[in-house]
Amino acid sequence: MRAAARTLDFTQPVAVMMLDILGNVADSDQPGPAQIVDRFSSAIPSGSYLVLNDSVVTPETVDAVQTARRGGADYHLRTPEQLAGFLDGLETVEPGVVPTPLWRPEPGSRPAALNVYCGVARRP
Repeated sequence: MRAAARTLDFTQPVAVMMLDILGNVADSDQPGPAQIVDRFSSAIPSGSYLVLNDSVVTPETVDAVQTARRGGADYHLRTPEQLAGFLDGLETVEPGVVPTPLWRPEPGSRPAALNVYCGVARRP
């Protein structure tokens, strides 16, 4: 946050976008994903937004993660409910935590759902 403050004016609302980041952090890590989100959401001023986007647990993503782990990668899938829990204490923007293509799609479009979910929340 100190480095960001050299560029951003934290007396004004900002947006923090955590895109495909939390899956790289195990729940047992210190700090864990919930603590990381809390550090950012606590540091941003009222009126700021936090965006989360990450893969979720499905049979397909579990298989892909197991394959990646055999190659040395370490990724941690979570449920949509767990991702939504990271936004506790903030005002979740409609439509909530949903498959990324379904978060406010273009009117008249019919995007396919993915195994990647996102949510946007505002700091009151």
